[in-house]
Amino acid sequence: MHNAHNVQSRTTWGPPLHRLFGTRTRCVSLSFVLSAVLMLSCLSAFQAHPLGAQVIFDHLSYRDGLVNSSISSILQDKDGFLWFGSQGGLHRYDGYDMMLFGSQPFDPASLSHQLVQTLYYGPDGTIWIGTYGGINKLDTETFSITKRLRHEYDNPHSLNNDIVVSIAHDAAGQLWVGTLDGLHRLDSGAGAGDADAGDAGAADADATAAAHDAATAAAHSFTRFLPNPEIPGALPHQTVRALHLDSRGRLWAGSLGGLSLVQEDTNGEIEFLTIPGALPYAAPEPEVQSQSEDSLGGGVWPGLSLPHSYVMDLAEAENGDLWIGMWGGGVARLSADLDSIEAFELPDNRVYQVLPASDGLVYVATWGGGLVVLEPESGGITRYLHNQDDPFSISHDVVYSLYEDRTGIIWIGTNGNGISRLDRSRIDYRFIHPDLPEQQRLSTGRAQTLFYDTPSGELYIGVQEAGLHRRDPETGAIRIYTHNPDDPNSISNDNVSMLLRDHPDYLIVATNAGLDRFYPDEERFESVWGVFADLRPLPPIVYSILRAHDGSLWVGTYDAGLFRLLPDGEIRTYAHDPKDQHSLSNNLIYHILQDAHGEIWVATNGGLNRFRPESEDFTRYLYDPADQTGVTSNSIAQLYEDSRAALWVGTRGGGLLRYNPDSGNFSAYTYNDGLTSNFITAFHEGEPGVLYVATPSGMNRFDTVRENITQIDERDGLTEREFTMGATKTQGDELLFGAFSAVVRIPIGRSYAEGHAPQVHITGIKVMNSPLQHELPPHRIRSLTLPHTKNFISFEFAAMDFALPHRNHYRYRLVGLDSTWIEAGNRRFADYTGLAPGNYVFEVLGADAHGTWSETPARIELSITPPFWRTDVFGVALVGLIAAAIWTVFQLRTRSLRLQNARLEELVQERTDELHQLNATLRAGNATKDRFFSIVSHDLRGPIGGMRSFLTGFESEIETLPAKEIKDVFRVLKETVGGIESMLENLLSWSRLQSGSMPIDPVAIRVDEMVDHVFESYLVAAQAKNIRLERSLGESVYALADPHALKTVLNNIVNNAVKFTPRGGTVGVEIEQLPDTACITVRDTGVGIPADKLESIFAVDQVVRTRGTAGEKGSGLGLTLCKDLVEQMHGTMELNSTKDAGTIVVLQLPKSH
Repeated sequence: MHNAHNVQSRTTWGPPLHRLFGTRTRCVSLSFVLSAVLMLSCLSAFQAHPLGAQVIFDHLSYRDGLVNSSISSILQDKDGFLWFGSQGGLHRYDGYDMMLFGSQPFDPASLSHQLVQTLYYGPDGTIWIGTYGGINKLDTETFSITKRLRHEYDNPHSLNNDIVVSIAHDAAGQLWVGTLDGLHRLDSGAGAGDADAGDAGAADADATAAAHDAATAAAHSFTRFLPNPEIPGALPHQTVRALHLDSRGRLWAGSLGGLSLVQEDTNGEIEFLTIPGALPYAAPEPEVQSQSEDSLGGGVWPGLSLPHSYVMDLAEAENGDLWIGMWGGGVARLSADLDSIEAFELPDNRVYQVLPASDGLVYVATWGGGLVVLEPESGGITRYLHNQDDPFSISHDVVYSLYEDRTGIIWIGTNGNGISRLDRSRIDYRFIHPDLPEQQRLSTGRAQTLFYDTPSGELYIGVQEAGLHRRDPETGAIRIYTHNPDDPNSISNDNVSMLLRDHPDYLIVATNAGLDRFYPDEERFESVWGVFADLRPLPPIVYSILRAHDGSLWVGTYDAGLFRLLPDGEIRTYAHDPKDQHSLSNNLIYHILQDAHGEIWVATNGGLNRFRPESEDFTRYLYDPADQTGVTSNSIAQLYEDSRAALWVGTRGGGLLRYNPDSGNFSAYTYNDGLTSNFITAFHEGEPGVLYVATPSGMNRFDTVRENITQIDERDGLTEREFTMGATKTQGDELLFGAFSAVVRIPIGRSYAEGHAPQVHITGIKVMNSPLQHELPPHRIRSLTLPHTKNFISFEFAAMDFALPHRNHYRYRLVGLDSTWIEAGNRRFADYTGLAPGNYVFEVLGADAHGTWSETPARIELSITPPFWRTDVFGVALVGLIAAAIWTVFQLRTRSLRLQNARLEELVQERTDELHQLNATLRAGNATKDRFFSIVSHDLRGPIGGMRSFLTGFESEIETLPAKEIKDVFRVLKETVGGIESMLENLLSWSRLQSGSMPIDPVAIRVDEMVDHVFESYLVAAQAKNIRLERSLGESVYALADPHALKTVLNNIVNNAVKFTPRGGTVGVEIEQLPDTACITVRDTGVGIPADKLESIFAVDQVVRTRGTAGEKGSGLGLTLCKDLVEQMHGTMELNSTKDAGTIVVLQLPKSH
């Protein structure tokens, strides 16, 4: 366990004691001497106890993004981000990533020095950074350094020293800065929301860092406060390590000369009322009546004294008490009413920082003495030291900084080994584990049985194939007993299944070689199986033993059933008899239990049995799939009776059962009820009514009264998940459970942490896979506008809960695209590709490791602008242009039609005569084609006639029609003409094919290239409907085909697929080179073809027309033409389609050899 110990030492300090020893200088010197003597005399009292307190420390280091491992200061901003000041710069931490703010030469927007000594969070959300190169102001709205104030040799209104060690505001909002050489008040531009005259210099790209700093200094003036022995109310020492504004508006300054209250005298001048340091343990002066600070002037505070003058840190508790950390003087508490100081001696009095936490404890950072935790009321002290053999110990003994975040986690910065994190809701459940010294470890193997011997306080552990382990309760040392065939006093077998305290002088030990007596005082084993030798000469594997109320010894074996040794020496056996339903249900006995009513229960690998003493047989409880109230498994591993006399049954696959004696049935609790597994390895009652249930998949806490199951896992500090069969209870109200080479300790009655609703922020934005360049950090951006060419966007986010960041969960949505929240688990990014122009809102929620969700989402408004040709202005201009063009064409066309009308009538008459002659020939030669052309002729005349009538009416009203209606007219005309054009193209191709005027000339062609070309030509049409085109093209697939004919076929098929696939669907093509053919398969997720139309789709005497999903018109001839063209090329065409389930077209063309 961790190096921790508890001691108590505190002193109440009265009047200043330096008066007893002369000057203050002499007092300080003598205090060092006495402190050293006292530390040496008390050294033994501060030695860390090896078992320590059950806490664990997590760590942040270089692996987590720290660029330097010396952490001088820590704070949390209003957004929940943590900030770490180090000797390598300033880090911002979101639970996953570190953002570094460093020092860059000639860059006025960087830190003035990379060595950060202190951080201060101002009332306006500004972070002030004290460095070895002056003070810097970081604007958390823009993440930019807006001030760099440094010492200037010839400027008495600058800082007197560049090493800034403390910062605070006073009640009036003025900034105070403590350095190694004086205290400073920023008199101009010091307010929380001041305008920075020097900021303009930072924005000037041509300004050097020196010029910027000079401009900033000119706009800001410091008043210096330095020691002056001639002035009683002067600052007592030039090194001001601590500044604090308390809850009552009082500003305190801690220096190497004591604790000073900063106040104004009647003339408005600053004076310091100082509580000096005294020699430790000197006799106090007579008590002085307490006075209000308002009645005191500057100088020495009468009636109060500190144990040491070197004040390093100041921090206020919730009750208003002021805690003071001193180098060489431990810590002291100044009461809120300023009438007393209580001092606390520590194991190491070199205090660097002090933190009164929300849990009522005071955490103290010491320089080499580790972390000290003080319980103020009792004076109890616990110290945590680094242990290189324990990965959960504090990372370094030199503790540099302390901070408590909003969830109560204590952050501990060390000087040289990064950050340790102490979450009090997580404890160290390890009891025996491989990180202990060798003499305190178990052998390698499963700790399959545990037995706590109450009289001696010793713990016995049976480790699989590794003997019996005996742990000393005082030292933790483990003695191991293994079988030695040459030693008759050794244990009979290295597999121990159970132990029983059967006599004050010995224990009975069940092994894989029968039973042994173990005499702890003599460390001697004695085999006692001989009493059963007449019935079973060879000792069996014994799994369970029980000493019954009547004195009988029950022995359960692996394969020989039960043996019962009566008090008079008679031995009875019970075994399974397949012909007797009241015999033992199975000979493999896992456990035997006698309940409070005297009933004997036997758990076997073939069911549960209850012994009937009157008939010397058993009542069986067996698994029946039809009985929901029976046992859920025949493999029964463990029996247990709780404090309410309820019988519990642990199964090896059926969960946990409770026996209901009134009804004789069982209530089951399984994985579906919250258990981590249905395989129960061990369980034990902790608090009354609460069972702790171990499985191979974790630990469960089962409140049997509320029937509520919760898990104990890494969220609570438990690192083990796979538990074995051992469980026991100690006298110290702890449960122990076995694991692999380990024993886990579960404290009884511990309250488990509840979750906190975390803040969640967008921490990163990428556009087209590149980080977004923006003047604001991602979590500050409220809206974002992007052009349509940059519609690939990624969001990264983080929940501000740092207990177990990798267990935080997220859900997000893009309003305007996602209809529901998308559960992302612990994935903390979201990608959106191909966003259509429009307005969206991205929202994300986060949950902590306990599943508590943030109350409000982080959100950002997103706008994707359309291309210029899709803007309203362009649309209006285009409509006007088209209208003018159509009107002009209409006028010209009307006049031309009048001139040609006579000629057309003549031509029509001539053609009519010719058609009469040809009609007779065609009717005789092909009646089907005649029917087909008749249908097509009707479909052509209808649209043309409709257009003519439409245009005639339009001509008479064009002068008065509004622009919108004119736009609608042109849209209708365009669609009609497009449909006619498509129909004519297909009709002419089919006609030429039938008449023989369209020659088919198959040649060897690359099918994959042609398919790829056709698909490329439909990309625009597919994108317009947000249809995804997928291609799976074989390499160099050849076929014998006519290029023009094949292209016509592919265009028709792909056109149909796009036309009849709804928005967001998919059109795909696959090409495969078969042994004799080239196979082309086109699939879509479109509306499909109804079964009643599918049968007639290729019929020449029926034309099936259907509008596309976006209202596109079709000719109805495309598939007929395609089939004829494919057959002319000696190929085949198959069509499979289901309504609302898409269509598959398969073309097979002869392979080119």
